[in-house]
Amino acid sequence: MFFLQFFRGSEFPEANLNKSRIFSNFSPYIEPDAKGSLDFGRASLLQVENCNRVSTPSTQLPLYDEESSLAVLAWARIDNRQELAGKLTDNGAGPDFTKLTDAEIILRAYQKWRYDCIQHLIGDFVFVIYDLRREEVFCARDH
Repeated sequence: MFFLQFFRGSEFPEANLNKSRIFSNFSPYIEPDAKGSLDFGRASLLQVENCNRVSTPSTQLPLYDEESSLAVLAWARIDNRQELAGKLTDNGAGPDFTKLTDAEIILRAYQKWRYDCIQHLIGDFVFVIYDLRREEVFCARDH
């Protein structure tokens, strides 16, 4: 589960998030397996994860890539990892896709194909990508 607050324009209110309250509203009856947040001034991203399914738990919630200035909030199960590994690496060189989280795979797909990344993803997913440089939010879900 995740939460995104984003302000456009030159004026925006000061972030007045009570993160503890938001996190407790996500999962009021059980303690989440993982939770985290990122603040970028114009955008605040919060994520809670309960691993009640077979998954690779995220190492960082939300995921943030400093090099590309992209943040990813995702709930996903990507089924075509092997196919994507071939498409997203140069001749098989690169990371071991069996060890990447689904959010990391989504991030790599977005970096290569931008909005068309959803045409390449097979599985169950919903995600939000915040591009800090462009001050742009991209949301997608499986179909």
